[in-house]
Amino acid sequence: MAHSPRTPHDALFRAIFDDPEAVRGELLAVLPSPLREMVGLATITRVPGRFADESFRGLETDALFRVELEGQPPLLVYVLFEHQSRVDPLMPWRLLQYMVAVWTKAMNEAPTRMRLPPLLPIVLSNAPGGWRTPRRLVDLLDAPRWLRAAMAANTPAFEFVLDDLVDVSVTDLSQRPLSPFAKLGLWLMRTARDRPRLEREFPTWDALLEGLKGRPRELFRLLVYLRAVANMSIDEVLALTRVRLGEPEDAEMITARDIWLSSFTPEWREEVEALARERGFEAGREEGKARGVELGLEQGLQEGRQAGLQEGRQEGRQEGRQEGHRQGLEEGLLAGQRLALLALLASKFGEVSHAHRARIDAASGELLARWLPRVLSGHGIDDVLAD
Repeated sequence: MAHSPRTPHDALFRAIFDDPEAVRGELLAVLPSPLREMVGLATITRVPGRFADESFRGLETDALFRVELEGQPPLLVYVLFEHQSRVDPLMPWRLLQYMVAVWTKAMNEAPTRMRLPPLLPIVLSNAPGGWRTPRRLVDLLDAPRWLRAAMAANTPAFEFVLDDLVDVSVTDLSQRPLSPFAKLGLWLMRTARDRPRLEREFPTWDALLEGLKGRPRELFRLLVYLRAVANMSIDEVLALTRVRLGEPEDAEMITARDIWLSSFTPEWREEVEALARERGFEAGREEGKARGVELGLEQGLQEGRQAGLQEGRQEGRQEGRQEGHRQGLEEGLLAGQRLALLALLASKFGEVSHAHRARIDAASGELLARWLPRVLSGHGIDDVLAD
């Protein structure tokens, strides 16, 4: 219902199922046979899960998909996909609210429609101990069993599909038609809170993990989740996964900047990662390249007068690019830290004054590193920026 991931579990769930093919693989794994056969050739599209209708303004689904089944005309089925990291005894009631909101939106978009589109509610749970509460709406009625049975025909009746990860074996999970990232992500959601089980089962996934080492963003998401949920230090995570850190310019490896980002608490990590990467590090990388070319030309001309114009240009460009690239990355890191600090301060305390902005712009990397963690415990901007 929130507009951004509330927990590390929510963030990883959304990262996995942002891919329609992961949704297809999940549906093939949990649906009964007749539906499973139709889904295999269907077109799956993610649709917005927020609702403009005033009655549902506070609702937002975790994931809502439109599944277009083959036929003349095509048959549209909506899939309401919710994630739970803890058991919600009122889950059927919550789902009914979402379902009514989805149907209301569909009817508003097609005023001539006289029938509701099919809607399939699914819950993926990694709640400790497994799901042990009702899945049917009728079972939530505050009435004895005989009365619930007598009223069944007169009560909204549905039962949601449950994918309870706690009850899924490693073998079954590894055989699901999912990508390596999705399989590992679901396994971590199921296992990371049980440290002995995590360490016991981890070697089973060595081959899949090795394949992800060429996909640093996906790998980084798993490492951040593991660190946050298993309550492991960075060194423990690296020892368990055998991931080797790269240099700052190595885009194909997890780097020191990723470790810096992972020092934030889960509530801030997604926002800070996006802010620092998109507006700080990438800007710094591009600026570093441009400055490197300029420095290389200047230095190359100077050395060329002494040892030959052509040779000097080549050497100057190479050294200039390296130096400029390094400086650019360092400046980009500082820019990312400053932008992240400003964003966190504004979010927690409100508008940041010009004087405070000037202090942040003039601060060194060492000082910024001291200030950033204080945002979570500080009582005001002056408290955070105290020397």
